[in-house]
Amino acid sequence: EVRAGTGEKLPRPVGDSLRQLPFDPLVFDGPALEYLVKTWGADHVLMGTDYPFLMSDPRPVETVNALLDIPEKDLDLIRGGNAARLLRLGG
Repeated sequence: EVRAGTGEKLPRPVGDSLRQLPFDPLVFDGPALEYLVKTWGADHVLMGTDYPFLMSDPRPVETVNALLDIPEKDLDLIRGGNAARLLRLGG
């Protein structure tokens, strides 16, 4: 979309392919996490872990809970609903 010729062999825009991927909320910044959720949708943000590596967020649930502009139903998706759906857990 930015440079002529770079996407000629792609059957659809790159953004369409990215919409199929889950994103980890490990961005170390509340506003950046809110931007991620608002841009791609809460259904594409999946709580992850970098354990045992030290670059992880020591309190990932609190980080997600601190998002003030994200509805509670979307926070529920991020905190576990998306993982349950992806892993086909529950009813």
